[in-house]
This record gives sequence, structure tokens and C-alpha cells, in this order.
Amino acid sequence: MHDLTLLADFVILLATALGVAWAFSKLQLPSIVGFLTAGILLGPGVLGVVTDPDEITLLAEIGVVLLLFSIGLELSFREIQRLAHFVFGGGGLQVGLSMAAFAGLFLALGFAPGTAVLYGAMGALSSTALVLTTLKESDEVASPHGRGMVGVLLLQDLAVVPLMLMVPLLADAGGGLTTILWTLTKATITVVGVWLTATYIFPWVAERIVATRRRELFTLFTVVVAVGTAWVSGVAGLSLALGAFLAGLVISESPYSEQMITEVEPFKDVFNSIFFLSMGLLVKPSVIVDDPLTIAGVAIGIIVLKTLLTGGIVWGLGYGARVAIMVGVGLAQVGEFSLLLAKEGIGVGLITDRHYGIFIAVTVITMTATPFFLAYSHRIADLFTRGLGTITDALDARRTVGDEAAEEGPLEDHVIVVGFGTTGQNLVSALQGTESIPYAIAELNPQTVRQHHADEPIHYGDATRPHILKSLGAEKARALVITTPDYPATRRMIRMAKDMNPSLQILARVRFSDHADELYRAGADHVVVEEFETSLSLISQVLRSYDVAQVEIERRRDDLRRAGFHDLRRTDSLTYDD
Repeated sequence: MHDLTLLADFVILLATALGVAWAFSKLQLPSIVGFLTAGILLGPGVLGVVTDPDEITLLAEIGVVLLLFSIGLELSFREIQRLAHFVFGGGGLQVGLSMAAFAGLFLALGFAPGTAVLYGAMGALSSTALVLTTLKESDEVASPHGRGMVGVLLLQDLAVVPLMLMVPLLADAGGGLTTILWTLTKATITVVGVWLTATYIFPWVAERIVATRRRELFTLFTVVVAVGTAWVSGVAGLSLALGAFLAGLVISESPYSEQMITEVEPFKDVFNSIFFLSMGLLVKPSVIVDDPLTIAGVAIGIIVLKTLLTGGIVWGLGYGARVAIMVGVGLAQVGEFSLLLAKEGIGVGLITDRHYGIFIAVTVITMTATPFFLAYSHRIADLFTRGLGTITDALDARRTVGDEAAEEGPLEDHVIVVGFGTTGQNLVSALQGTESIPYAIAELNPQTVRQHHADEPIHYGDATRPHILKSLGAEKARALVITTPDYPATRRMIRMAKDMNPSLQILARVRFSDHADELYRAGADHVVVEEFETSLSLISQVLRSYDVAQVEIERRRDDLRRAGFHDLRRTDSLTYDD
């Protein structure tokens, strides 16, 4: 008779995930919070339904592997280049300064130097799985603050390898320089090997798999690539998730990436749920009962310190106070990779069992708070920027549009373009063809501003701030076109702009039709919904393939618009792919 304990625990966790996801969707609460809470209840410290959480660890890690693999598929090297200042600048500073701050704090509390530095490293890391999952659910990965969080998280994941090497050295238990060099060599060989395999061998194999026209083969191939790469990465001493991410990143340039995302999505959702349940399983409620004040104090301290440090770094990179606050709040938790460091610390005697229990409780508490922080990050940022408006405006004004706009002279009857991605650039190209239409551009990415400043009237500034809109001449402009996909920020811009200039024509972009009504109520004159415009384009192409007359195609498009899609206006001159 086989031992069915692991299977029984797996079934219990799956059933629990199903019930929690359904219940929390009805309550309109983040399901991740439910998974963490349910894990605590199912664990050995409460109901004892799952008695050995370590058995679930591997299943949980598969969830993180598939998540990072899919994120890599959705990104590209071009996108990584756009995030380079966040990855290496913001991420490097965030890890370094956070480690120094936390290590100094624990040294002041009387901990040994090695332990203090380890705690500093553990506190510096945030939760890649949690933040990326929450950003994807809210469709904010492509927003300025979403890209900032992704960039910092990528550097944190890369930092896991040297941090793991550091742990035995802190306890004088390492093998010295030879061990470090050998581990780094294995890591380098693995990264190069993954890149070469994904670049040259993967396309050859994929073509032959696709040629069979058997979907099950492609599904198996996708899972083997993701999990197999993670295994190779783990053997080389890298984190499993990092190897899967690198493979996904390289494969993202292939024509099969979209289908691979589709194939891996169901597996990712299942095992990701197990991951968050497993985090709750690790918590021992007795530890919380014994040291509630210590746990609460450490959790609050980590959230506050990381928010201030990360937010300050993002602001220092040239982004406005609003984006800086949102990135700081979003990365204020302790991450899953910190638990790996903690386990290594126990193994070499740097951390006691009691402190490990406290750290797990703090980790789960900060992770549980994160979905709420991210959900209300726009309001938190608005609250702080409104309360500290004079200070933040004065600080941001040193890098914003005020002085430059004054030098160029006042604009009248012009178009204000918010965002200079693909959509904004296409719009500006159309405006340049008509010399009588003046325009001004507001962009929140300082690198984009520097790149185009010599050729375009582009200015750095957060257009959700009133003084930025005034500096761009909103009170005398004819039109405001918001090309960014950040729905809460768009709604705020519309309301402020209408207050300044009731006759201003406002055109906005939004991803989903559910948000269009709210933007119209806020004062928008035209709202382009990406998912709807995409469906119209597909319908047109299908009808053309059957030689339907263009007049008839246009009539059917107009009928669909009137049928229930908020009377959306045509903006065929714009594209919506950035």
C-alpha cells in the first residue's frame, strides 16, 4: 500500500484553494490573502490538517517557477533594456541600502555582526511571486509603478545567488574563496547555457513539436522547458525561479511564446495557489501568541523602512513622488527568497529556532498586507502627495516642466499628450503632419524625456499633479490625450483637467470596457477601449476575407458601438500596443 499522505495533503490544499478563491471573489477581496490565512488554519499549529508543511514545499516552488517562466515569456530583452535603470540602478540601491539599514538596526539592538548582516539581507528582499501576481490581476504591470516594481524585483532575484554564498562566510563556515569562485563559475555557465539552448536548440525542437499538430505534445514540451530549466538552475546553485525566468525571457523572442503562455497558465494558477497556502502552513500561531508585540513591531518597522527607502530611491532616479510612493508601498513586504536565507542561517547557527518562527510570522503578515497596499496604493500616494503637496511639488519642480515650459512661451489652443510610448509617438507623428496644431508632451520616464528632449516639446512630469497640468497650459489647451494604460491615474487626470478647463476635449485610453463608464462620468469626451477596438479590428479582417463591402463593414462596426459599448468614438489613427 502506497503512502497517500502527500496526495491527501495535495487534495486538501486544492479543495481549500478552490473554496477560498470562490469565497474571496464574492467578497471582492484578494484571494492571496485567503490562501495565506487558510494555510495558517490548516497547519500543524491550529487544525493540524496538514501535519508536515515541508512535503508541500516542492509543489509550492513549482508555482513560483511557472510564474517567473510566464513573466519572462511576456517580457522581452527590449523591455528589460527599458527597465535597465530600475533593474541595476533602483534594484542595486534598494538591496544595498536596505541591507545596510536593517543590519545597522539589528547591530544597535545587540545582535552579532554576522546575524545582523543576514537579517539585513533577509529584510531587503521582497516577494516576486506575490507582487507580480497582484500586479497581473489588476493589469498594472505595464504602468510606471508596475514597471518600477518589476525592475527592482528582477535585481533582487539576481542578488539571491551572492547572498546565499554570503551566509556561510558570515558564520565562518564557508569553504573560502575557492568555494565562492566555483559557485559563481557554475552560475555563469548555467546562465550562458540556458541562453544558448533557448536561442539555438529550442527553435529547432519547437518546430518539430509544432509540426506534429498535437497540442498535448506542445503542452508537455512547455512544462519540460520551464521545470527542466529550473532544475538545471537549482543544480548550479541558482534559484529555481531565476533559471525559469531566464529561459522564458530568451524564448519570448520566438513565435511560440504566446502559445506557451496559454499552455502554462492553468498549471501556474494551480501551483501558485499551493505556494501561498504553503506560506501560511509555515506559521506557528504559538509564536505569535508568545511574542505579539515583537512580531507587530518588526512587521511595522519593515513596512515603514522599506517604503521610505525604496520610495526615496525611485524618486532619486527621476520619477515623481506619486510613482515613488506606490513602488515603495508595493515592495514593502518580506519575500519568499528571504526564507531560503533564513533556512541557511539556521543551518550555520546564525539564527535560532525562536527567531526563525518570528521571522516567518512577520513574513506572512507583511505579505498578507501587500494586496491591500497595492489595491489602495493610488489612494495612499494621493493622500501623501496631497498632504505634503507643497514639499513634493517643490522637489519635483526641480525636474519637471515648469522652467522649460516658461522658456518656450505660453501655448494656446494646443494638444497635451500624456505618455510618449508607442501610442503617444504615433499621435505626435500625426500632429506633426499638420503644422497648425501645436502640442506638448508629458512623460514620466526620465530616460524617455532625455532621449527625445532635443527633438520634441517633451517635459518630465506627473500629469496627475495639478501644477504639471497648469505648466502644460491645460487652462488654454483645446485637447488632452491620455495614452497611458494606468486607469486610476487617468481618472484623476480627467477630473483635474475638467476642473481647470471645462471646455477641454479629453480623449483617454483604457484597457477594459468596464472602466469606460467611470471615465465618461469623470469628464472624458472620448474613451478608446483596447479590448473593444481589438475585437472590431478582428471582425473587419474576417469580413474582408469574405469580400464584404467596406461600407457594410463600417455599418456593422457602428452598430456594435451603439449596441452597448458606451458609444465609443473612432480613433483609427492611433495604435494601442505599447
